[in-house]
Amino acid sequence: MSAPLAVLRPEPGNAATCARATAAGFETISLPLFAVQALAWDLPRAAAFDALILTSANALRFAGAGLSGLTALRVLAVGPHTAAAAREAGFDVMAVGGGDGAEIAALAVEQGVSRALHLTGRDRTLSAGGPIAQVIPVYESAAVPVDPVRLQALV
Repeated sequence: MSAPLAVLRPEPGNAATCARATAAGFETISLPLFAVQALAWDLPRAAAFDALILTSANALRFAGAGLSGLTALRVLAVGPHTAAAAREAGFDVMAVGGGDGAEIAALAVEQGVSRALHLTGRDRTLSAGGPIAQVIPVYESAAVPVDPVRLQALV
């Protein structure tokens, strides 16, 4: 008998990963170490920007009602999953990267973007500068207490 597989990622991905692993024959234990949660933020004037950079679909999930005030901005998405989430939220996606923040910033320059707004998590890799005029954290990953019963099931 093999040891159970601990799934550490936060929701919404935790349940999906557990389901896929279970379907593949693994015994899983859901043990998220973080919870993604919204941060308070102020909606800037959309007209001050020429694009919106998104490096995670979490920005769309957790930005709240203010997001609707930015749908006039075309989106540069870090990857296909984020691009799909942006389209579902009513945005026009102008470019899709391969999953790297630095790549999407370079792609913004190639597309002629010079005043992008970047909605992101509190912990991020991109900062203001170059094509990014302003960075606004709209979510964070906060540590959660580990369930000792589930932890014990791993040993």
